[in-house]
Amino acid sequence: MGKSPEMTEEQQASLVSLLRAIADGELAGETARCALCQMGNFDPYVAFRQLQGCCWPQQQEGCISASGLHAWLLAQSHSAPFMPVHDVATLLAPYANSYGELRYDGFLRMTLPRDPARIQLTETTLLRSPGTATTAAQRGCGASMPSEVSKGLCQLIEAERERCGHMSFHQRHLSDLRVQKEQVLRFLDAEQGVCAGMGDFISPRSLQSVLIEKVRALDQRQCQALLWRINPSGACLITFGALARHLSPDEWSFTKHAYSG
Repeated sequence: MGKSPEMTEEQQASLVSLLRAIADGELAGETARCALCQMGNFDPYVAFRQLQGCCWPQQQEGCISASGLHAWLLAQSHSAPFMPVHDVATLLAPYANSYGELRYDGFLRMTLPRDPARIQLTETTLLRSPGTATTAAQRGCGASMPSEVSKGLCQLIEAERERCGHMSFHQRHLSDLRVQKEQVLRFLDAEQGVCAGMGDFISPRSLQSVLIEKVRALDQRQCQALLWRINPSGACLITFGALARHLSPDEWSFTKHAYSG
């Protein structure tokens, strides 16, 4: 088995276009998350209970299903014109558990700002629940969601849907070009020289250097947003597996067809 070749210009352009789509989608989502959290009447726990609680008795306690959220969206006058339940399941996937259910921790990841500069807004939002969680749960089940909040949630969900749609387009093109894992690692981790991609890791610093300075495809803000999505923990190294989940719906597609020289 030979070493995979360097990426062609077409493959490189396809990969960069996908990464840019991820970054732009994340920026649009961050704008929607911040707008939602800036609403003084958005209490995340109450909103979660209003989405999950009494209206959808078929759902398991403490979670929101794609079908339940889909039904809620259909009832909103300011929702997207039409969003199939499959689209809802797809946009929920990064935040859902292994059963496709959205629990409260996933709802927080979906709705709270990710920009470290917005930490004060995040903390303010989390402190909005008055009294105990039980009181908040009772308020969630017993009251309708404020129109402003439901509109903000719909706008966030629509931003997530658009991000998924743009990613899917670029993912298909990248898949058609049969880009290999080793090629991606060597390209994005090029700053590490002969150690590029060692252990299937990518240095965030190298990724930024390549995308901002070498190919000049993203600016600093876009790169930050890309890292919020692919490296939410802020780890010093990004695993290829974490990146592959965004490069293809099937993260193993990059290892199924090894290059033979």
